[in-house]
Amino acid sequence: MHQLFRRLPVRAYWLALGILAALAVLWLVLLAPRLLVPAQSNASLRDVTDPVKRQQLVDERLNLQNDVRTTLLQGAGGAVLLLGIYLTFRQFQLNQEGHITDRFTHAIDQLGNEKLAVRVGGIAALGRIARDSAKDHEPVMESLAAFVRERSNKLRQDQHQEASSADDISHLGGDLQAAATILGYRPENRQRAESKRINLRDAFLGRAHLRNAHYERMALTNADFRRAQLTGIYLDYALLRGGAI
Repeated sequence: MHQLFRRLPVRAYWLALGILAALAVLWLVLLAPRLLVPAQSNASLRDVTDPVKRQQLVDERLNLQNDVRTTLLQGAGGAVLLLGIYLTFRQFQLNQEGHITDRFTHAIDQLGNEKLAVRVGGIAALGRIARDSAKDHEPVMESLAAFVRERSNKLRQDQHQEASSADDISHLGGDLQAAATILGYRPENRQRAESKRINLRDAFLGRAHLRNAHYERMALTNADFRRAQLTGIYLDYALLRGGAI
């Protein structure tokens, strides 16, 4: 039945729900009290010869039906109120999720900008999203890790054309430093909830400032950390095969 209604156009769907709600109210008002508290039958009144007493019994049963009707309507009103609260809360959640999605999309777009300040701003925005939304933490980390891998390798290729060795590379770049910092300073509870390793294979992070950063359990195969500041860095259970430190 629910699937049938969902196939209707939106206006027809809500109209059908309104009709069903009206029929439910009519059932509560007209039929439910009589079903729960049946009226006095002639058989039950057969032995009552006093007309006044008979009328009292009939009136008492009507009063009971009215009490049941009032209780049912109050219950229905409470259910409608709770439903309204739930729908309001759900709409608030959807609005929040939509807002975060818009923020995420805009921040990702900023990563491809030619201006360094815009890229750093996008990275900072992604860091805030990762803190605000547990559900978006891993997508943010995966996006930042992909950015570090691709951007750092492009930087390494560009600078190696001018430098004789990796030790001659003069700087890392503010955008890469910002992304590497966010990856290394994730909240501990979010680290434990990550379902897979952060992939920084082949990443070039020479001269990065990563003091006390948490890079444990990351995939760092062939990653290059030469001349990086790694004092106090956590590398427990990280994949380090072929890396340069």
